[in-house]
Amino acid sequence: MNKAPHRLISPKPNDLIDGHLIVTPAIARGASGVVHEAIDPHGRRCALKILDRESIIKRHKEGYQFQHQSPDEEEKEGRALYEKMVLHFKEEYQILIGLSHLNVAQAYHFGCVDGHFYFTTEFIEGKPISRYAWRQKPLDMIPLFLQALEGLDFIHRNNLLHLDLKPENVLVQEMSGQAHVKIIDFGLALKPSAYGGKMRGTTYYMAPEIIVNEGKPIDERTDLFSFGALMYFCMTWGRLPFPRTTSRNKEALRQLVQKEKLLRLPSAHHLLHPEFVPPFLDIIVARLLERDPEHRIFLSSRAVINALKTHEPERFREERDHRSAYLIPKGNKHIGREEEQTKLFGLLDGLLQNSAKQPPMVMIEGASGL
Repeated sequence: MNKAPHRLISPKPNDLIDGHLIVTPAIARGASGVVHEAIDPHGRRCALKILDRESIIKRHKEGYQFQHQSPDEEEKEGRALYEKMVLHFKEEYQILIGLSHLNVAQAYHFGCVDGHFYFTTEFIEGKPISRYAWRQKPLDMIPLFLQALEGLDFIHRNNLLHLDLKPENVLVQEMSGQAHVKIIDFGLALKPSAYGGKMRGTTYYMAPEIIVNEGKPIDERTDLFSFGALMYFCMTWGRLPFPRTTSRNKEALRQLVQKEKLLRLPSAHHLLHPEFVPPFLDIIVARLLERDPEHRIFLSSRAVINALKTHEPERFREERDHRSAYLIPKGNKHIGREEEQTKLFGLLDGLLQNSAKQPPMVMIEGASGL
């Protein structure tokens, strides 16, 4: 078995890195590192992500080649950039290790070899959700969307935003004949309070408030915009909701986004099969893709989940009372239980307003359907 190469960023199959056996060449390559399939010391298949020090510093130098900096200045700034990337890399692992959910990739191990940092996560042998759902009817995609939203709801309840939701970061794998969805890649994730106004994410799926950057705080609706763009891409079999440019000219992109408007609903791409996209799916996607966050009627992933389950998006429209995100029987009636319902909602209101002297204990019992 080969020893780990000194330049950790170029391992080959059968190389051993800190007890991890490399299985394949790079399966993914990003701006700051590479990902390999590996077998960890416990015999588990894993994705091993390596922070690429040399590439980060090289790319930094190339970006400054016309700014007439001295080699020493370039090297100093390159090292500072790398240290910053190491900090972000560690933060990504800390975020992942704190998340344990069926629809979120699980983190395993963090380490450093020959000055190169790496961490491992569970290996997802799956496809991007858009490729898995290719040519499916949008109604048949709903179970996949629901799983992804369950993972996103868990992320948000842990006071985090993903900020890079796109088909490539929502994978679907087959297990025992069933489709299982996993959200991956938390390299841009952060707490809403930590957002500093920097543009981050993938252009085609980025929420307008991230691009325009008016200094306003961001929240779950920012991720939900991206998820709306993901749904649109899946439901239209590869069409994007807005004709954005990938140009690095940020000002041109900002001006474009400030004027953009959703001109075609998903159903407009299936004119030969109008039954493919029922009206409630058009409404959900359109509401998620509103340019102004205040016009996006869903405040949480849970609200979108229930809109998809009931086919009634208007029942879960914007209300600051988060009870609106949860299922209530049709007509808001608990037959024969109005008095109990009033008391229970009174207790909930007290908790929401922090006016209860002490947390109440409530026991609800009865036949199924109460």
